[in-house]
Amino acid sequence: MSRYPVIVAGGGGGTNGTSGTSGTSGTSGVSGQHDLLTNLTYATAGHTGFAGTAVTNSFTADQTITGSLYITGILEAAVKSFVIKHPMIEGKKLQYGSLEGPEYGIYFRGTLQDSETINLPDYWTKLAAEDTITVQLTPIGKNQKLYVKEIRDNKIAIKRRWPFKKIHCYFVVFAERKDIAKLKTES
Repeated sequence: MSRYPVIVAGGGGGTNGTSGTSGTSGTSGVSGQHDLLTNLTYATAGHTGFAGTAVTNSFTADQTITGSLYITGILEAAVKSFVIKHPMIEGKKLQYGSLEGPEYGIYFRGTLQDSETINLPDYWTKLAAEDTITVQLTPIGKNQKLYVKEIRDNKIAIKRRWPFKKIHCYFVVFAERKDIAKLKTES
């Protein structure tokens, strides 16, 4: 198995460890750490800096974290998936893989009925690059000859060839995120 560095941000109370020292400006240390491989608790001094400490550890065995894990940087993995309890078979699990692509994408989906407008969430304009928006429409029932007429003001206007019939369809709206740097796919 490959060795991946784990960054532990420090200061404050320790994680499964004893309290160490912490500075507010200048030097600071990781309070306490628990080595998951050796089951030993130890204190580690980190880098000197303002408002935080970074310590790098490498693990070569499987790790289990109970609770939340917050990462403020990039998480790199060869395979990304999530595992949940099987909703119908006790003692079994379901494992789903993450959808991947050459961009940091977002989507919004739903059902449109008796309306010609998909109203995107209020926050969509802050996240989505408007020139990357694509829309997929799936008619419910008979073919309705649906098409996107316009995307403007956080709304998507849907039309159909026969204007006097009501629209009933599923939709998925995709876009590339604009609130973060573009994904560099080759390095």
